[in-house]
Amino acid sequence: LTSIGAGNLTIYRLDSLPDIHFSSLSSVNDLTIEENNDLAGISGLNSLLSANDILISDHPNLTSISGMNSLETANSLTIESNSDLSTITGFSSLDTITGDLIVNGRNGNDSISSLAGLSSLRIVGGTVNFEGYENTAMSLGGGLSGLTQVENMNFSQNWQTTSYDFSSLTTATGYINFGRSDILTSVDLSSLQTIGSFLS
Repeated sequence: LTSIGAGNLTIYRLDSLPDIHFSSLSSVNDLTIEENNDLAGISGLNSLLSANDILISDHPNLTSISGMNSLETANSLTIESNSDLSTITGFSSLDTITGDLIVNGRNGNDSISSLAGLSSLRIVGGTVNFEGYENTAMSLGGGLSGLTQVENMNFSQNWQTTSYDFSSLTTATGYINFGRSDILTSVDLSSLQTIGSFLS
């Protein structure tokens, strides 16, 4: 299987599935990986170059996402309700998300401590939303440090996080919000030139 033209790939409630491969798949419309109880890792899909909307959700045993390393563009990427997920080292070629990037702690991702795999991401046309990490210090690990353009950015209510590096960010056409983060001491926005709405 190399391509799913206008169709979608849904991997849903395969409770004995430990990992996902599809090593030759290069393009797909929407990719949904949801409610696979024994899924421990996503290390495959490394030939995938483009996708529309990607959802990875509701996996109680998923600890890492290390695949999808050829993916360059997506419309949206949502990772939520994966209670044991601690590291995202995949997506290492991802350059542009035309819509939203959502990896909320509030929605059950509260173990994530490193976003190192997102270090090549430059442009997010919608909202970058990483809020509600109440129990884990959000260390970007180099992830998101390459961002140059976003619409909105929300890193509020990350209670254990002390610093962020967004030193490459030049443009936010909407807002940037770091509110209600009590021990936050440092945010590097040294290249920011344009903001459309507010910074808080």
